[in-house]
Amino acid sequence: MLHDGYETNEMGYRGRSFVEENFMIEKNCEMLQNTLPKVKFKILGDGPYRRCFQHLNNIEYIGWVDRSDTPILLSDVNILLFFRKDLGIGEIEALSMGKIIIAPNIGTIPSVIKHGENGFLVAPDVESFVNMIEKTINLDMYTLERISKNARKTASHAFSWKIVGEKWRSVIEYILESKNK
Repeated sequence: MLHDGYETNEMGYRGRSFVEENFMIEKNCEMLQNTLPKVKFKILGDGPYRRCFQHLNNIEYIGWVDRSDTPILLSDVNILLFFRKDLGIGEIEALSMGKIIIAPNIGTIPSVIKHGENGFLVAPDVESFVNMIEKTINLDMYTLERISKNARKTASHAFSWKIVGEKWRSVIEYILESKNK
């Protein structure tokens, strides 16, 4: 089980609960409630399907939160699960907090999350998520710390204001050059 700085088996999910996310959250929680009863989920976010998983014992449902409150509310969460196929601000924020991410190996996610380096990639099905959660919470402390540090490094190198500004500048320059042709 998670160690020292990772003293709880608390997983997190941050986002809206729509059909695909809802199914994955509910099924992951149900499966983990039976196979790993000490794993708890903290869910930040709201949406039309929240009632589908609020009844589960292993969920602490927070609901919608202001973005500025997210770091405090996720401070005791070790691992964040993401179910969408595209990289978003939530994943970048999780990386910057040094959280270990488990996400599907589809869409734009693999362009940033590198399996075993700064997070984990799995097939987009419940069993793959549950298996990776079990493997992750049983990793040694050195590996957990290495992945956490790499996650922070990824966020600071790939998504710093300087890097983002340079990317925007090159996009704008490209657009201006295209108009001048």
